[in-house]
Amino acid sequence: MTNPIAKLGQSQQFVTAMAHMWFAYAAIATASRFDLSLWIAAPAAVVIAAGKEYWDTKNELNPPQTVWDSTQDFLEYLAGLGLAVVVFAWR
Repeated sequence: MTNPIAKLGQSQQFVTAMAHMWFAYAAIATASRFDLSLWIAAPAAVVIAAGKEYWDTKNELNPPQTVWDSTQDFLEYLAGLGLAVVVFAWR
């Protein structure tokens, strides 16, 4: 079976990085839509992303991810959160 992502010319790492980043951005955009303070939503999202990457992913995936893989995914979440903070802090 061929990899459909590779057929599109994108690496799986790029696709997962964009998914993590835009998911984090969308979470903050949704929170701001419901008038939840950015300064409450962003730290909460950091805690949730850290828990997801360092606890849930480590314990739920088979085979488990390495610490480096979890750190890379967490940094991708932080990139999306940083983008959202910049965009929504200036509104």
